[in-house]
Amino acid sequence: MYGFVNYALELLVLKNFGTNIWEQIKKQAQVNMEGQFLVRQIYEDDITYNLIEAAVDILNIPAGDILELFGKTFFEFCQDSGYDKILQVLGATPRDFLQNLDALHDHLGTLYPGMRAPSFRCTETDGQLVLHYYSERPGLEHIVIGIVKAVASKLHGVDVEIKIIRRKGDPIDDKPKSAPPVQPVPTPIPVVPAAATPTVVDNRPVPIFISADPAAAEL
Repeated sequence: MYGFVNYALELLVLKNFGTNIWEQIKKQAQVNMEGQFLVRQIYEDDITYNLIEAAVDILNIPAGDILELFGKTFFEFCQDSGYDKILQVLGATPRDFLQNLDALHDHLGTLYPGMRAPSFRCTETDGQLVLHYYSERPGLEHIVIGIVKAVASKLHGVDVEIKIIRRKGDPIDDKPKSAPPVQPVPTPIPVVPAAATPTVVDNRPVPIFISADPAAAEL
């Protein structure tokens, strides 16, 4: 994959844990290189996976937590790299943004030839949003979770609650798996004058469910 992915991982470790830890991670991952990853150079996927595995071991943090934090850092990296305006016009809601992600990847494909990006589409199951995530690279679903949470918070001002309902490699049922039910919002009984109209505000996180579908992305 392109070096901007590894570079974002490098920024994550340097920012939160320091240079010495990053050097330890590189050493354990057998990444023998001086300086930073080159953003526009293509590296073997194994380098990224080895770095993540080494980070999990050295930092003693679960892989899902590291990948989610990486997703948030990667979004910030994209903002700082001049893509902030493009990200803002992808959609006014998390759903619209996710529906337009493939268009963004098509655009980036002209800047990064050979980029093998994942693909996304949104559906609704029982009135709830399901994000279908297609990728030839297994085990990276939590990066998507981190990115989606960062997008919703920083661009749309909302919190989202995300749950993976299917992973790549899981058996496919005859019927699509339904998203877990969302508990109804309790109706408050405000103490207000009879003539006033109370406003009910739902401050719960918006639920999004991720299905890492078995088909690889069209690349």
